[in-house]
Amino acid sequence: MRYIYLACLFSAISISVSAQGLINFDSEEIEKDFIKNMDLYAAGYTAPILGSFSFSQVNAWQYDAELLNPWAFRIGIVASAAFARPDNITFNFNQVGFTDNLELKEPGDPTLVSALGGETDAIFVYTVEADNGTRYAQEIPAFAGFSSPNNAIPNAVPQFSLGLPGDFEVSARFLPFIQIDDVTHSEFGVGLKHNVGKYFTDNEKLKISAGAFYDVNQFNYEPVDFLEGEEQNVQLISNAFLVESAVSYRLGFLSVVGALGVYTMQNSFNIEGTYRYEVETSGVLGQPVVQEAFSTTDPISISENISGLRLSAALNVNLGDWADLNLGYHLAQVSTVSASLGFCLFNNKKGE
Repeated sequence: MRYIYLACLFSAISISVSAQGLINFDSEEIEKDFIKNMDLYAAGYTAPILGSFSFSQVNAWQYDAELLNPWAFRIGIVASAAFARPDNITFNFNQVGFTDNLELKEPGDPTLVSALGGETDAIFVYTVEADNGTRYAQEIPAFAGFSSPNNAIPNAVPQFSLGLPGDFEVSARFLPFIQIDDVTHSEFGVGLKHNVGKYFTDNEKLKISAGAFYDVNQFNYEPVDFLEGEEQNVQLISNAFLVESAVSYRLGFLSVVGALGVYTMQNSFNIEGTYRYEVETSGVLGQPVVQEAFSTTDPISISENISGLRLSAALNVNLGDWADLNLGYHLAQVSTVSASLGFCLFNNKKGE
């Protein structure tokens, strides 16, 4: 019994001694400072893509103003590219306005890469100060990006189309979550168009269609060697909606296509999950004590809404009744190019 009493007494003394070794942090103020710095960093990191990459989502929905026959089926691939401004590919650490608590490990090279800037070795050093004046520093790696020729933001997705009775055609895009390195990507879209040319002309070579299309595109990245925490995720997501009318004129195996549309898009960049800044201190007996300086959940959310008019011009090459190739240029707030290759089934009356 005496041994049990001594063990309990020793445990109580150890807890008391450890508690005396704890130091205090102004966690609320540190969290605000950290979020401010991450918000500034996220704005620079996403600058070339937040207002650009969604423009590829609304390309080539109307590869031709001529619709498929009822119950005819087309399967294809749509490849698009938007082009970012070259002055947004990198940004200067010293010109962002970070607080004094955030520094670069190698201050001699202040260049930070954006999401289109490629790989980087840059490392941040974030410092917190306890109430007793002791400062603790921790390294946080900067996000890497990817690089592409001419600062292009590429996108490729399968598209499936089905002709319906009543001069309608429904299309869908579906790309399930696929993972490339540490990034997962998915895309889903749906659209419906109608042959409105039958109300205006009997010319079999002249086709007019009108339609509406919606697409959601998402990228997710799980940060590595960031801060301690749970369910950490960096997400880029775009919702795009397009209402468009297209006109095409067929000249043998070629169709010249023009389109005018109105788009609206919502793009967002989010840093999700829980992030904890932990420091190691020493108790009064010299034993290591891990303390939390601050924690934050879902710290960053940046969004941008875009809307406007888009004018498109395309050339459609009809390879018989079974295939087609479409090349297009789309003029909008961000100009894009597209290519679409499709294969058709049960569409043998097309063009008659």
